[in-house]
Amino acid sequence: MKKLIPISILLCSVALGSPESDQDKLFDDAVANAKTEKEKTLAVFEQRIHRLARKNTDITEIFRPKDGIDQFEAFILSRAYFTQNFGLCGAIELPEKKGDFWFVDMVVGSAAQSLPPAVIDSRTGRLTCKGHPSVSDALTYLKEFMTPNQSSQPTPASRRG
Repeated sequence: MKKLIPISILLCSVALGSPESDQDKLFDDAVANAKTEKEKTLAVFEQRIHRLARKNTDITEIFRPKDGIDQFEAFILSRAYFTQNFGLCGAIELPEKKGDFWFVDMVVGSAAQSLPPAVIDSRTGRLTCKGHPSVSDALTYLKEFMTPNQSSQPTPASRRG
């Protein structure tokens, strides 16, 4: 079984609405306490996403597919894809580049069941995942994914992940 990176625990605390100062401390601690370079990079990526989200940063400021897709952009795209298609229970690994493609291993559920890897073309941002929907226009996909809930009512607690 794959070792899950502890950073995925942070997503749950953020999703459950812990105070911002507590969230910042969790992210800072995850970066400081990372045992490997890979864990540290994952923690830094999650911390960057968290800080950008708090500033309501427009996705086009950080995701520029015309320049080619770098590791952080591949992480953002695969994380959004995972959440959209598989939910919050699981984890994604750090994207690994092989040729012109980023490969992102993913596991889902409490049993950490392996999924086919997300494969992202570093030149275009096109994402494929065997047996699951593809994303041909990554920027449009992320813009739609990042659009805030426009409902006048909050999501009922019984319907939250």
